Amino acid sequence: ISLGVLLDLIVQAGIAPSLIYWIVQPTTLIDIICLAPIIVTLIDGDVNLGILRILRMIRLLRILRAYRVVTVTKSQTVFREVALLTYTVVVFILLAAGFFITIDCEAFQDFHTAIYFVVVTLTTVGYGDVVPKNTFGRMSVCILV
Repeated sequence: ISLGVLLDLIVQAGIAPSLIYWIVQPTTLIDIICLAPIIVTLIDGDVNLGILRILRMIRLLRILRAYRVVTVTKSQTVFREVALLTYTVVVFILLAAGFFITIDCEAFQDFHTAIYFVVVTLTTVGYGDVVPKNTFGRMSVCILV
């Protein structure tokens, strides 16, 4: 995946009309920052830059930019809006789960537990079987809700 991101960056740099304008774009900066954990891990395997891995999921939002270019007929308008809403909710859940597993790895042992926690919290069911252990995690839940 990381090689794909690097290849994508190289292709984008090659076809960009202005290299300086392309570099200062937020999506380009996120792509460059996403490559930092890989490069640092290759140099020194003991460094943990997990928080930067969350930015990889933000790359999924780039699909929304391409989605706006697609033209649809009037009959497909509702389908398009439902698909866009579904995609946005799924990306939000994945980003929130990645955020929680990064800030509170004691409470969330794996990614599936974090996804479960986010879905249960957003639907306001709140079983209470999985909860953040530290103060920052609990405050983040307040912001999430």
